[in-house]
Amino acid sequence: MTATLGEPGEGIGGRYLLIRHLNSGGYGSVYEAQDRQNNIRVAIKKSDLFSDQNDPNDQGVPVVVFREGCVLCKLTHPNVVKVHDVYIEQGHHNFVFELCACNLREYMGQLDAQGQRWMDEDKMQKLTRQILSGVKYCHDRRLIHRDLKPDNILMNAEHTIAKLADFGMIRMMRCKGGGRYTDRLVTHWYRPPEIMLGDIRYDTAVDMWSMGCIMVEMMMLCPAFACNTEIECLMVIFQRFGTPDEEDWPGITTLPNYLMEFPKWSKPQNLFAAFMVKMSLLQKSPTKETYNL
Repeated sequence: MTATLGEPGEGIGGRYLLIRHLNSGGYGSVYEAQDRQNNIRVAIKKSDLFSDQNDPNDQGVPVVVFREGCVLCKLTHPNVVKVHDVYIEQGHHNFVFELCACNLREYMGQLDAQGQRWMDEDKMQKLTRQILSGVKYCHDRRLIHRDLKPDNILMNAEHTIAKLADFGMIRMMRCKGGGRYTDRLVTHWYRPPEIMLGDIRYDTAVDMWSMGCIMVEMMMLCPAFACNTEIECLMVIFQRFGTPDEEDWPGITTLPNYLMEFPKWSKPQNLFAAFMVKMSLLQKSPTKETYNL
């Protein structure tokens, strides 16, 4: 959606004055705006998904917008981005969030541009603890984020506070132990191997794999699995951790995308794998200790 910057304002009574475009994503664009009622700067996510009550074929509020709005209005946590308001402008749905300075990917890019080879250990631990705190808050409420990545972790100007954002893919687990859901989730750099293999029965473990990838990226200032395609990512994972079989992973050969012709790599004994195992973030079933770094 293309928005007009400046006058007139948007929302009830022209409350919000758009200042500048910040970024765009799969479902819309984000703008910095002035909240003239509270005299503060905010971020407005303008959805490209459109609903028209005059169209007899219109199906109402898009499910992605509805899901994100319902969830965000109920979440209150220092490490989850705060939503201030929701309004509809010309059939488009708009979310008004607290304004953050940057996201984690941009911050890591700044460190890399400064010539740093890794993030400071103390900084990484503090940020990881905050991100995990937000993730645990969601999981305690049976909510799976399903799109954790550096782009969706916002930070303040001092880079001392991290907040989960972009809940368009969030889903509530139907029952304890997970359920059947879509396998079209998470950018493939942060997508768990079971999802790439077509498993539609999963739970909060999918977020923990993504969390492990994010933590490694913070440590190395480069993605753990930077691949162009899903199958390429799967092969890189198998190369680094070994190609799993029925003994390692009961039921893997029954998954829709599993091929008996997959190359057979043995389990390597290296620092990268040791780090992953030690942090317990890339395991199939996250435990209480996973959240308590």
